[in-house]
Amino acid sequence: MSLIKNILKKILPGFARKWAFNIYIRTKIKRVQYNQRKAEKKIRGKNKIRVVFFVVHAPIWKLDNVYRKMLDDDRFDPSIVICPYTPFGKKIMNQFMDEAFIVFERKGYKPIRAYNSTTGKWLDVKNEMKPDIIFFTNPHYLTKKEYYISHYLNSLTCYVPYAFMTPNTYDYQFNQFFHNTVWKAFYETPIH
Repeated sequence: MSLIKNILKKILPGFARKWAFNIYIRTKIKRVQYNQRKAEKKIRGKNKIRVVFFVVHAPIWKLDNVYRKMLDDDRFDPSIVICPYTPFGKKIMNQFMDEAFIVFERKGYKPIRAYNSTTGKWLDVKNEMKPDIIFFTNPHYLTKKEYYISHYLNSLTCYVPYAFMTPNTYDYQFNQFFHNTVWKAFYETPIH
């Protein structure tokens, strides 16, 4: 999207640039919604639904009940993927991933690391796991693009907020590209 912004910046004045970019975003969102309707139809006929939960930070995990219910239901094949927290470098990234891995193992789950430190390779969730539904636990750009919603625009995506959000941060908490392209968002109250 930054490429589009840069192109528009060079050819259009301020107001026109913002207007053109908003049209581009709205068009992209409509395309995502169309793809989600197709994915809904495809999933209806499946015997086993593959669900991936992306986790960047273990402390904000709020989906124990959902995950456990899916484990107990033969229609679902749920997995937890520990994603990298990338803002502060490799050392912190590995520390956070290790901590999250331990938290989920102690719960009796079988988490999967997105990064294999032995081989130095990243998990290609889209092609190796082929999820039907993806749950995101964080809407912000804190991980690699391969584990962010923009990499799954043809998939059914869900979001459960990690905290009770305040309304004075509307755009940041409810109106990012992420929030506008998620298939299902499970907000705290009807007001949210």
